[in-house]
Amino acid sequence: ETWELTDLPYGRKPIGSKWVYKLKCDEKGDIIRRKARLVAQGFSQKFGVDYDEVFAPVVRSSTFRLLLSVAGVRGYAVRQFDIKTAFLNGNLDEEIYLKQPAGFQNGHKVYKLKKSLYGLKQAARVWNQTLHNELVKNDCKQSETDKCLYSLESDDEICYLLVHVDDMLVAYSNEALMTKLMSSIGKTFEMKDLGFVKHFLEIDVSKDEKGNFMINQKRYIDKIV
Repeated sequence: ETWELTDLPYGRKPIGSKWVYKLKCDEKGDIIRRKARLVAQGFSQKFGVDYDEVFAPVVRSSTFRLLLSVAGVRGYAVRQFDIKTAFLNGNLDEEIYLKQPAGFQNGHKVYKLKKSLYGLKQAARVWNQTLHNELVKNDCKQSETDKCLYSLESDDEICYLLVHVDDMLVAYSNEALMTKLMSSIGKTFEMKDLGFVKHFLEIDVSKDEKGNFMINQKRYIDKIV
């Protein structure tokens, strides 16, 4: 469970919440899913009470480009995976109370959060640590130069995992090794295999006849314009 309905303890102030609606698009910009997400209004959290550490690493663009370059030269396949409702997987160390969301009021009680929630100041850090622990448990090694890059080696075969919040790129030399790794991670987190990479971090990815990866941001630029 993500939360439990309870009375607000004396002296505590609940955090607000709101509904956020988002359109999920594919690499062509076509709508593939409509999402409704309850988020916490983290701006009302108090440091030392509702949160402490908040830092979470994000992938470097140079690491992303380097991974595609290495994959192209070595002939690795690159697949993309999406972890569903990623932030809801992290366990909270703090006691956080949330106002009941619009449309779901039940008396004057509040939600006591058991797991992290989108919008909390520490949500990204809690999720990143949860995913890191799972990858390490599966014998993946974290890069010293980019904390969002992991590798798994077995019998001269290798998998590279590039993590950006709930999106993962997996470059691999052996499909059996990749399948075994992702199946193991999939037992802990609900994931979706998006197939060979086509779009990552607002960057379109294609592959030429020689196996080289090509990247551009034409669609992103058009959207901004």
